[in-house]
Amino acid sequence: MTELLTDLSDWLSLNPQWIAITLALTAFVESLALVGVIVPGVAILYAIAAVAGALGAPLPLCLAAMMAGAVCGDLFSFLLGRHAHQPLLQRWPFRQHPQWIERGESFFHRRGNFSVVIGRFIGPLRPMIPFVAGMLQMPPRRFVLLNLASAPVWAAVYLLPGYLLGHLGANAGQLGALADNTAISPKHLHLGLLSAATVLLCVITLLLLQRWLTPKRPIYRQLCLRLRLSSRRSGLTAHMTEPNNARHPDHTAAPLAAVLLLLGSGSLLLLLILSVILGHPLQSLDQTLSLLLQLIRSEALDRLMINITMFGDGLHLALLSLPLFALLWWQAQRQPKVAAQRLLHWAGALLLVMLLTQLLKFGFAIDRPTLLIQPLNSFSFPSGHSANSSLFFTLLAFLLAQQYPHRYRWMLYAIAALPVLLVGVSRIYLGVHWFSDVLAGWLLGLTVCAAAQVSLAYRQPLSAELRPPQLGVARLLTSVAAVLISAIYLISRIDGAVIRYLPL
Repeated sequence: MTELLTDLSDWLSLNPQWIAITLALTAFVESLALVGVIVPGVAILYAIAAVAGALGAPLPLCLAAMMAGAVCGDLFSFLLGRHAHQPLLQRWPFRQHPQWIERGESFFHRRGNFSVVIGRFIGPLRPMIPFVAGMLQMPPRRFVLLNLASAPVWAAVYLLPGYLLGHLGANAGQLGALADNTAISPKHLHLGLLSAATVLLCVITLLLLQRWLTPKRPIYRQLCLRLRLSSRRSGLTAHMTEPNNARHPDHTAAPLAAVLLLLGSGSLLLLLILSVILGHPLQSLDQTLSLLLQLIRSEALDRLMINITMFGDGLHLALLSLPLFALLWWQAQRQPKVAAQRLLHWAGALLLVMLLTQLLKFGFAIDRPTLLIQPLNSFSFPSGHSANSSLFFTLLAFLLAQQYPHRYRWMLYAIAALPVLLVGVSRIYLGVHWFSDVLAGWLLGLTVCAAAQVSLAYRQPLSAELRPPQLGVARLLTSVAAVLISAIYLISRIDGAVIRYLPL
């Protein structure tokens, strides 16, 4: 196996024009139910990604190639499972390994349609889930949508580690020179890594705690009663004791999650602010991450990151809020007070996070990285783009989560976290913020969002029903309006943004 990977890497080094095609073919084969379980696709993809990074192959092209191969492979496996599973189950390798199908069916029954998304990231199950989904007659349109939605994340997760390692290895001398110029102290670097690990551990603990506090557990009901999040008027206390409550939305779950989020993100934000005041131990980590991202810069990737960072502009998110405001008002047309409270909390949260961002910027007066031809004239800490995107998408996730069962809500939060993460990375990549700025922006947005949700939970009845007829049509119109707003905004401002973010 090692010899095969070495030969493949050597051949691609001599023929770099085949890198994208090789990535697409490997992703396609790795996704096939018949051979994906046997072929070590992950190792091959990692080796090809390392060669691509070392040779400086366009990262967007590599991502697109992997996405295309994975989508086509999953779709082919789905069609095989839908139309040819009976003869295939009697042949090799399924006849010799029936447990593969059994595991896939068990996972699909537990996770439902979302198994198509989750299964991509579970090695042994990855090639089997599309085949099983087709075999169990999953609607093709739903499979295609989930397949297309999860492919970009899968491609990034499987490509970026090898690509970055190969690129850094090819530019080790340049990295060493940059590190010498910045005089990064090992002591401060260790402190920065320890601080980052502490923050990450707290976030993971918070997520696991929210995941563990399901409506079926007695401690869940006790917390809701102690925090006065359940209402006897709405009958939720009795509802939580029903055996089939997991199938229905529980309106106390969102406020309880908001309380946990407020405690966690607020504490982490105060800890980060205190660390900046006492000596800023993340400074060395800030410089290290900034240097690493500068080494992978390319013209195509610059364009992509500029579009992503524009997506987090405060003006853009404010414009996107307008169709959402209209949808909220229409949903609560029979309860105008409920609609007014929700709109005021949403608008107030947006204004509050913008105000707090500016106050913290002037209060700390931390300079931005000097990596642009025309440096921005505002201060750095915290990142306004990160705070705005964190608030907007978390508010949207909370709004949607109340209409889904508790066990599926973490998926909505994970989907909402993706654009937030991308906007933060784009700010560091473009050289306008440090990592600590982005982290502070994320925590500020989460804290304000959680505070708004908790305040709203105590001001209106939890039993408020906001599902009038023809809600699907209203959601469709809202989605179309949001897409048009984003397209017009990005197209009209992209030229100015390219000039504004020109690197040194």
